[in-house]
Amino acid sequence: MSIESLLSIHPRQSQTASRNDITIDNLLTYDMKRSRHDEDHNNNNSRKRFKKKSKLTCLYGAVAQKSYGSEKRFLCPPPLVQINSEQRQDMQLSMSILCEDNDILEQRTSLDDNQNGSFRYLHVTGTAKAKHFKLQLNLLQNDTPLATFLSKPISIISKPSKKTAKTSRNISSCILANTPVSLFNRINSQTVRTKYMTTSDHRLCAKNSTWSPFDIIVLRQPKQANEVVVTKPSKSPHTSRLHLQKTSVAHLTYGAEIILRESKTNVSSPPLILCKVDRGRIASSACGPVSQMQKIALRLASSDNLYLSAAGPDTQQDSNHSWLDYAPSKRYQDNIEHMEDHLCWTIVGIHVLEEEFEDVPSLVTTPMQPVAPPSPPSPQPSRLITPYPLITHIEYIPESYTLNVIGQHLFQAAPVPRLLEPWLGTHGPLVATVLRPPPAHAPHETYWSIQLPHPSSEFAQEELPLLLVRQDGLVYHTGKLLVCDPNGHWSCK
Repeated sequence: MSIESLLSIHPRQSQTASRNDITIDNLLTYDMKRSRHDEDHNNNNSRKRFKKKSKLTCLYGAVAQKSYGSEKRFLCPPPLVQINSEQRQDMQLSMSILCEDNDILEQRTSLDDNQNGSFRYLHVTGTAKAKHFKLQLNLLQNDTPLATFLSKPISIISKPSKKTAKTSRNISSCILANTPVSLFNRINSQTVRTKYMTTSDHRLCAKNSTWSPFDIIVLRQPKQANEVVVTKPSKSPHTSRLHLQKTSVAHLTYGAEIILRESKTNVSSPPLILCKVDRGRIASSACGPVSQMQKIALRLASSDNLYLSAAGPDTQQDSNHSWLDYAPSKRYQDNIEHMEDHLCWTIVGIHVLEEEFEDVPSLVTTPMQPVAPPSPPSPQPSRLITPYPLITHIEYIPESYTLNVIGQHLFQAAPVPRLLEPWLGTHGPLVATVLRPPPAHAPHETYWSIQLPHPSSEFAQEELPLLLVRQDGLVYHTGKLLVCDPNGHWSCK
């Protein structure tokens, strides 16, 4: 079913309706209603079909270091995935790094008994000039894709900055006080000797097999700290786009007194002073925002030289797990505090991906009378919404008003092989031409050239989503927005 058919179902709307009259929410709402109607039609007295939802949570770092040559700098901390589902099924996870001008790197893992999985061997190579990449998470069952999820853009850095972050230039390089973080300890810069801060038996500990996100509770900021003001648009749909609402976001600064609280168990540390470590020494005069992947030390607020240490006594479960303790720094003739490796922690911000997906429908048999029931009608086949189309690269050509698009799964294989229809908001379908791909390209990758409407006052200052529509009317949002400026030029977001 095309968008024209969907529009004809709403007698008060037409294909020339404005963006305020018809939205993708209307189309998706109709699609959901039709799906529910189909399910209700298949229910009978003897059998009931129902769907349950599962929740997926993925934790991953906000930044990643680039690998060079044969050296592989794995994502640190490694992405963690947890699935909350009533159905204990044999599921697999696969995660890929999506980066421009780069081969796709994929790793698979299985869920453990607690329905958790981690990806410890993903890395970003140094051949591409891209500044960001995304993680694509696939949920599989018997090698059949059930759902696909995309992360937020992750910043690529060559190495941790030794300078104080400039919040006025790039707030993404700072650690914010209201976001979760991960802390890990590394001895002699060896990856195999990395331990992550987590909890066990209601105590703080360090493990090399898993990690936990920690919330930062700021008790006191130093006097030099200033708040960064980030402007966000008002959520009211009746408010002008030019009206902005200010939200105050405080970044974490050196010298702040904080408490670390594990996000799930609420196990907390005592008050700690956040100190900067520079070349194995405490930088006592350091001030300003804390950078991503910066080495820090956490001094006990009630002491002058006791710091949180990863070299505490080993736990009873494993010698690679140790309880966190406090140990003193060392002072020599220069009267400067020298820090051993077990007293130094690397801090990195954490992004959280939370999504819900429908379980595979199951059948429940209800009690029946001892009479021969009539034969139930054959159920209609359910519609699969996977694999999801994915746009990996988009480039606007202003001379011809075209978009050069690279993506995966842009074809619908059944019932007849056919390209998905590109739409710009409610305008479409747009004319799309398939281009010849280069000799080396990823599987299921398609190269497109999409003809955009000529810029006019009709589109001025409007953010129009780039959509892909299937033959049966199912609409996919690509996550890409196009804006037409007053000068008549399109730009991609």
